[in-house]
Amino acid sequence: MTGNTFNPGSFIRSKGDALSTLYIIAKGKVRASYTGGSYLLNEGDVIGICEMCSESHFLTYEVLESATVMPLSVNGIDDLTLILKSTPKFIKICMLSLFRQIRTVLALCSKMEVITDSLYNNYINDLDSYENYTIRYRLDVRSMPNELSEYDGERDVEGWLADYYSGFQHVYTGEGSKYITGELGIAIGLIRRASMDFRKLTYISGDHAAYKEKVCSFYFAEDGDDLFDRMT
Repeated sequence: MTGNTFNPGSFIRSKGDALSTLYIIAKGKVRASYTGGSYLLNEGDVIGICEMCSESHFLTYEVLESATVMPLSVNGIDDLTLILKSTPKFIKICMLSLFRQIRTVLALCSKMEVITDSLYNNYINDLDSYENYTIRYRLDVRSMPNELSEYDGERDVEGWLADYYSGFQHVYTGEGSKYITGELGIAIGLIRRASMDFRKLTYISGDHAAYKEKVCSFYFAEDGDDLFDRMT
């Protein structure tokens, strides 16, 4: 298999590109990014394995350190099934990268949920501080032009998923790996399930990022009618 080399700053694939090839990273570092988050891919990771439920990429892959990747042409999950059936050594490579990536994004999404909740609470506390300030110094209270509500977007995917994928990762790296890698149907089923979970996580991350931007606009609005202006 011939490798392709990409220089730092170049993009292997971008959001919206057709998903027609998987890339196994033989060397280098690649940043996978989506709305609201990003994470690193290293040697042994497979670019695109978490997007197999889609006809196009919903992540962007930027090279951070000169990278050599091995392309693997696929045209959907059926093609991938045939490739893994004919080349079983790729099964473990794909599965371990799949588990590493989805567990990373699960953790990032959980952190974003905590941050989102704290953003609202911090805003309410700051608004109370402003109102107390006006009372103390007998100033006119300037109400905010809009009212900020709590985050009402979708929450994290089921909490048990982290342990679910962690368990399979242990199986694929443990003594039982030689048995489970021989069951192609299990691998394909996990890829289908994980890619759908992965896409949902990126949507949730986008919702959290949009809410964060909304909260920031209450502090720093383009027209200057914001909480920062009231408190300074």
